[in-house]
Amino acid sequence: MLKNVSCYSLFLALGLSLFAMQTHAVPNSLSFQTKIYRPDGTALEAVSVNFRFTTVDPTGTCILYVEDFANITMQNSAGLAIFNLGNGTKVYPAVAYAFTNIFNNLQPSFTCQGGGNYSPGVSRTDKRKIIAQFHDGSAAGWQTLPAIDVNSVPFANYAGDAEKLAGFVVDDFLRYTTLPTCAGADVLTFNGTAVVCASSGAAGAVDATTISKGIVQIGAGLNVAAGVVSVGFGTTGGTAAAGNDSRIIGALQSGATAGGDLSGTYPNPVLVNSTVTAGTYGSATQAPAFTVDAKGRLTGATNTAIAIAQSQVTGLITDLSNKQPLDAQLTDVAGLVPMTDNFIVGDGSNFILKTPADVRTSLGLGGAAVLNVGTAAGTVAAGNDSRLVNAILNFGSGAGNIVTSIQSGNTASRPAFGTDGRIYFDTQAQIIYRDSGTAWVAVASNAGSGGDITDVIAGTGLSGGAATGSATVNLANTTVTAAGYGSATAVPTFTVDAQGRLTAAANTPIAITQTQVTGLVTDLSNKQPLDAQLTDVAALAPIADNFIVGDGTNFILKTPATART
Repeated sequence: MLKNVSCYSLFLALGLSLFAMQTHAVPNSLSFQTKIYRPDGTALEAVSVNFRFTTVDPTGTCILYVEDFANITMQNSAGLAIFNLGNGTKVYPAVAYAFTNIFNNLQPSFTCQGGGNYSPGVSRTDKRKIIAQFHDGSAAGWQTLPAIDVNSVPFANYAGDAEKLAGFVVDDFLRYTTLPTCAGADVLTFNGTAVVCASSGAAGAVDATTISKGIVQIGAGLNVAAGVVSVGFGTTGGTAAAGNDSRIIGALQSGATAGGDLSGTYPNPVLVNSTVTAGTYGSATQAPAFTVDAKGRLTGATNTAIAIAQSQVTGLITDLSNKQPLDAQLTDVAGLVPMTDNFIVGDGSNFILKTPADVRTSLGLGGAAVLNVGTAAGTVAAGNDSRLVNAILNFGSGAGNIVTSIQSGNTASRPAFGTDGRIYFDTQAQIIYRDSGTAWVAVASNAGSGGDITDVIAGTGLSGGAATGSATVNLANTTVTAAGYGSATAVPTFTVDAQGRLTAAANTPIAITQTQVTGLVTDLSNKQPLDAQLTDVAALAPIADNFIVGDGTNFILKTPATART
């Protein structure tokens, strides 16, 4: 047994050892054991792993034998995999000889896969090397383990005892060149000393139980002529019945008509066609519907256009419910350009833009806003009014509820904390800080409240059969891969032959048009198209008496006071 422990990234063999193999009545295979770990120390336990074993000559330049073990499950294996080399799917050579033949150092030469020949050395002690490869389906691709020397134990398939055969010395065997040539109906017999010719009726050949050791004894029903023994056919006692003799009742005869699920004649019956139409069913826009009989054969298959409800599309109902219904007023706003200082105003039918002058007229302020400037109640203080210098109006009281001063500047210019109630606008980091008396506390940032979106002889369809006696006919495997097909997101596609069997199957991701989802086209047509201006408006809060105004880039809110200016 070959044993190998490996890890992979670039896979590295960690331990190699060769276990003994029985030399008498040897099997035609070699046990290979490997344990595979990932670079992080965890065992390889992939669902499907493909292995390839390549046997080469001692120099590693001549490929003698290649075999594959496909779709080996490593789940719950702790990384351990065991193979009987010689029992896999042979890739090379095409000629019919067993895996163990390549260890025969008595063979004059071997044909290399890449061309040329390899001849074992004169000493007949050449070793072989085995190279193991595997692919676990990951991006790492095929991984190759270091070549392993196959030592003398597997060569016991042919080594045995060089001077004996099954324990017998050479003098215990006959060579055909030492046998005499007999004439006519004579036969070979052993007279106790040597093999000689004797008449088929001679006493020496009649009784094979005596010391004469008769090799051939002619019995009833047999004929001998010119040294050839043949069967005597006939319809009387002492003769053999021919295979098509009518006396053989119920015998499986060549030319007999097959029945049941078979048609044609023996020895080559075929599977009868079912009522299904041979073809390929299922696509990205169609689901296959089929009927299966009790024997697992398809008797009918059709393609049906996919037509599903909105509830069958993951998240569609929720996504539609989060869309703004189509609205004439929103359509008006979506068509407006956010001109600097312009206002969105209704004209009795639609929303339109108005300039500040037009708005002042609508507000009854005339062509220009006139303010009552003064120092008494009900008047507006002028911008240079001495009362406004450093004035801050507080509606709260006590620590943590008042503002004592407001400053702005870059991060480095922020003064030391220690005075409760101070406000500092960091224009560099775009953060508002409040002095709590013991620390500057960030109140909000320009991005703090926002968000973003991240990214017999069996015929067609049969196997088995026999030429004589009881014949078993089985339904043959097709080229389809045994597995489950179809899911909530994929349609199973398959190919059916004339006998109703699947010969190919695959999963195809569902890809349908909007018209194939019930009501989707209508629902989408009633939704408001995505628009930058609507996005601006949707983000604004309906603050009392505030106006929606364009700033040259976006729509923003302005208070009546700022709107009047």
